[in-house]
Amino acid sequence: CDFRTPTASNRTPPNLISPRTTITTWQAQAKSRLDAAAAAIAASKTNDSSFILSMNINNNELQDKLQRVR
Repeated sequence: CDFRTPTASNRTPPNLISPRTTITTWQAQAKSRLDAAAAAIAASKTNDSSFILSMNINNNELQDKLQRVR
């Protein structure tokens, strides 16, 4: 099977292409990680600024990815 020259038969038919409103697996995982991080910070109410800063950086990276996909 040569992937460089797709034939009409193995292309994804239009009705099987998911609409943009569908949340992909990695988006769902990213959201659950964001929710978990927010919950962890809220629960601990930690004063460790470096920890909070690193969580914010991860949060911003994930938000950035989500925005690009939308």
